[in-house]
Amino acid sequence: MAWPPIARVSVALISAGHRVTVIVESPVNGAIDHQGVTVCRVRTGGLPLFLIQRCFFGQLDKTLACVWRSLALNQRCRTLHQQDPFDIVQYTSYTATALFASPDLPAVVRLSSYEPLRQAAYGEPPSLDNRLLAWLEKIALRRANALFSPSELLAKLVASKTGRPVSVIEPPFFFPSQCGTTEETNHPLPDSLRAKTYLLFFGTLGRLKGVDTIAAILRPLLDDHPDLCFAFAGDDAGYRGGSMIDHLRQEAGPHTRRIIYLGRLNQQQLLPVIRHAELIVLPSRIDNLPNTCIEALACGKVVIGTRGTSFEQLIKDRQSGLLCEPASPAALLATINRALALTPAERAAIGRRARQRISALHPERSIPKLVSFYQRVIAEHRSGRE
Repeated sequence: MAWPPIARVSVALISAGHRVTVIVESPVNGAIDHQGVTVCRVRTGGLPLFLIQRCFFGQLDKTLACVWRSLALNQRCRTLHQQDPFDIVQYTSYTATALFASPDLPAVVRLSSYEPLRQAAYGEPPSLDNRLLAWLEKIALRRANALFSPSELLAKLVASKTGRPVSVIEPPFFFPSQCGTTEETNHPLPDSLRAKTYLLFFGTLGRLKGVDTIAAILRPLLDDHPDLCFAFAGDDAGYRGGSMIDHLRQEAGPHTRRIIYLGRLNQQQLLPVIRHAELIVLPSRIDNLPNTCIEALACGKVVIGTRGTSFEQLIKDRQSGLLCEPASPAALLATINRALALTPAERAAIGRRARQRISALHPERSIPKLVSFYQRVIAEHRSGRE
C-alpha cells in the first residue's frame, strides 16, 4: 500500500538535515538504507519466546510477545546509542514498545492507537491476555517523557485515561510521486476495473475499519445501482474465522461478481485506482487521522468517513467530504446514495476543499512543529538530569 506515516516523517526529517534511524521488528536481524534513513531490523520471535509462551499454555501469548518485543527493540536501541548517540527516541504506542525504554534517553510516544478502543472495535473478549496488554500499554505511556498524537480525538481520550498531557501534531504528507498522470502510464488501472464505475475501500479489510458495515449494505446498494461495482484493496484481516472478502461476496448475494478484490497494492499501483474511483468509502469504527483518508483527499476525491472517529478532523461534512455514523449500515447506505447524487460541480468543489485541507500537512508546515516538540522534550530531559 502507500507509505506509512513513519516513512514520510523520516524522509521529511532527513530532508530537513536531521539523522534518522528506524528500529523495526523483523523475522531476521540486519540493516538497510532507505532514502537516507537507516532501518535496523530486529528479530524478536524465535524459540525462546515460543517456549515461554508454551509455559503459559497459550493464555498470555499477546502479553508475552509484547514484553519480549519491547525488550529486544530497546536492547538494540541501547546498543546503537552507545555506538552513535541519539538525541531522542520515538516509540509507537501499539504493543507498548516503550515499556523498557532507557531512562538515559529522552523518549516520546506517538499514539498510533489505544488498546481498549482497538479491542472494542474488533469485538475482542475481556480476557486476561487482553487486560494485561492494555495495562502494559498504559505503563509504557507513563514511562515516556512526553506523548503526542496526530488525532485530537485520541489525544483527549488518552489524556483523560492517563492523566498526562498529549500534544496534537498532524503528520507531514506528500506523495513521493504526486497524483500526476506520469505514474499511471507505468501503472494503469487493473484489468478488473477498466471501463467500470466503482466505489473503493482501501486499507486493512477488517472490523476495525468498518468493512463489515460495508458488507451489510452491498445487496441493497448494488440492487439500486446496477452499473456499480465495489472494489477493495488491502490485506484481509479476516472475519469470524473466515476471510473478510468471502464475507463481502456472500453478503453481496447475486452481485458477487461485482465485488472486486485487488489484494495489496503498492503506492504506484494504488494511485490510479484511487483517482478513478467514483467515491472512497472508509467507515471506520475508530481511527487515528487515517492515512487512507489523507491520501484520498489529496487526490481530490469525495470521501465518506465516520463521525466521532477522527475523520471530522480532516473532513467538514458536505464541504470537503461526507460523514455518517459509525457501525450503522442504514446511515452508510444513505450517505453513499447522497454522494452518488452529487452533481459534477458539487464533486469538484468538494475535491478542491479536500486538497486545501491536506495542503496544511505539507512538510514545510508540519515538520517544524514536530522538531520543536522534540527539542522541548530533549531540553526538559537534560535539565532534569542536571
